Amino acid sequence: MAPTAESETTYSHDVAVTAITQFYNFVGRLFGSWVGLEHPPEGGWPQITPDLAEPMGLSTEAIQLVRHIPHFIYNPPCIKTDCKPRNFPQVCQYYRATLGKTGKPPRQIHDDHPVMDRG
Repeated sequence: MAPTAESETTYSHDVAVTAITQFYNFVGRLFGSWVGLEHPPEGGWPQITPDLAEPMGLSTEAIQLVRHIPHFIYNPPCIKTDCKPRNFPQVCQYYRATLGKTGKPPRQIHDDHPVMDRG
């Protein structure tokens, strides 16, 4: 049955984390040590916190999701044309440092810059 205006799509954090983790594990096996997949510690990446949601233009649900998914350490593989997974622990550290220095969120300057494109 197709969704209607009265029905809501539900989001399962655990299902999403499991699906993304399984996919990243598969990609990590394909590319091996060249990409270096690292899994979050129990409780998630400590540097990814809800206070970064607004400056990063993300919902609190998105922050909670990226807090619990693995990331590629070295060379994130191109999963789809022009689509590479971000190293969110690194991105969040950069955001926090830039916010502390300038009071403003950083903007992406180069394709290899660690910050998400904010438009």
